[in-house]
Amino acid sequence: MSKLSDMGKSRLDRTSEMRLAKFIPSALTILALCAGLTSIRFAFAGDWHTAVSAIVCAAILDTLDGRVARLLKANSLIGAQLDSLADLVNFGVAPS
Repeated sequence: MSKLSDMGKSRLDRTSEMRLAKFIPSALTILALCAGLTSIRFAFAGDWHTAVSAIVCAAILDTLDGRVARLLKANSLIGAQLDSLADLVNFGVAPS
């Protein structure tokens, strides 16, 4: 009986690892979106150097999220839509 329970526990561990792997690219995208929004806030305050630094940070995070998603095979429809929103804010709204 203990072999069966150990087998079920191992399957549960793999499932939770898979869910975490699908979350990581979206978390990077949300961090990039936050960096873009922070850039807008600093631009309104007139702190241009910090605003540009936040946009550069957003660009780095945007590059990483796509690579991590492909590496972990964690592509999802919601992730693609979230990435499009982040691109719009980070590279369309924030620089202007």
